[in-house]
Amino acid sequence: MPGDPHFGEQWALTKINAPSAWDKTTGSGSIVIAVIDSGVDTSHADLAGQLWTNPDEIPGNQIDDDNNGRVDDIHGWNILDNDGNLDDTTGHGTQVAGVIGATANNGAGGAGVCWGCKLMIVKVVKAGGVANYSDIAAGVLYAAQKGAKVINLSLGGAQDSATLRAAIAEAAKTAVIVGGAGNDNSGARFYPAAYDDAVLAVAGVDQNDVKVDTSNYGAWVDVSAPGKDILTTFSGGGYGSASGTSLAAPFAAGLAGLLLSQHPAWSPDQMRAQMIRTTTSIESTNPALHGQLGSGRIDAGRALTTPAQPALALASYAANGQPGGRPEPGSTVEMVVTLTNGWADATDVQATLSSGRVAITQPTASFGSIAAFKSGTSTTASRFTAASGYNTPMDFMQCRRSLR
Repeated sequence: MPGDPHFGEQWALTKINAPSAWDKTTGSGSIVIAVIDSGVDTSHADLAGQLWTNPDEIPGNQIDDDNNGRVDDIHGWNILDNDGNLDDTTGHGTQVAGVIGATANNGAGGAGVCWGCKLMIVKVVKAGGVANYSDIAAGVLYAAQKGAKVINLSLGGAQDSATLRAAIAEAAKTAVIVGGAGNDNSGARFYPAAYDDAVLAVAGVDQNDVKVDTSNYGAWVDVSAPGKDILTTFSGGGYGSASGTSLAAPFAAGLAGLLLSQHPAWSPDQMRAQMIRTTTSIESTNPALHGQLGSGRIDAGRALTTPAQPALALASYAANGQPGGRPEPGSTVEMVVTLTNGWADATDVQATLSSGRVAITQPTASFGSIAAFKSGTSTTASRFTAASGYNTPMDFMQCRRSLR
């Protein structure tokens, strides 16, 4: 438990079970989390010692030592002015950075989720609080190229962008990308958070696990995290409370940093799956938003202590060689099934077909091994005979649902 004077006011860290996670790790200095935002107060007592330092650049020599086209990008880069000035012009980036990685046990302020990780600062937001998609895209690519394994994007808009989408897709090959779901109290997609399978979209909840009034929602949201009255670092060396999914996203980014510190060889897909599948359900506190706030509210302690396991789901089937085919009444059917695996490697996979409406002659199908985030098709087929009255889509859907 950190001894920082404001730690007792950081309800969100207790809510996501961060102290249990810290029993495993408080983060590794080799894990770099990029804060793509408005800059940061680099002199803040809780952030100054947390900044990533470019190991391939010599400070102040006015030479591009690492040959990446940027001179003296020591702690990150200012995309707007094409220099190393990372001063926060809105205060937003400093708030986000504090949630992710504020220093712990230094006698000042509070603690970040992953205080052992390092923060790479990439400035893309203008003084008025606006950012161009092209600048965000450039920031994402810079962060990935310089080795950030987690990228936080507490910004975005309602419009899609081919440029940003392409940058996100490239960076997602090596980094976990986290995005705030937006603050319009809307179910409409918000980008870049809504780039499915590339960005972990984070909605905001309060102390009671109820959706924050302004938070967006939708089937495209992956998880939720605290996003109301969050105590964090403020520009000028101070502290204060802020709300919104801009504060929810960095809790997930910090958790990603802890997980990577524990499992440095894990892929971005493994990281996303671990966070999504170890949440705490918040369906009961949000009954009108079933399936709209992701899998639940992140739980750092559970994420760091739950072993990954296979997560198999039906992807498709073929009946007598016809993809998605529906058997004729009275016919004998050979069914070949394809499963997807959304978590850990699975070995010796078998599926059993069961139904009260058809006569099953061969219930078991074998798949062998299905690697994590891959699919597998049965090497042996299930067989059944459709009854003469078997002629409705509902009958067949019940049969399909029985495949597990």
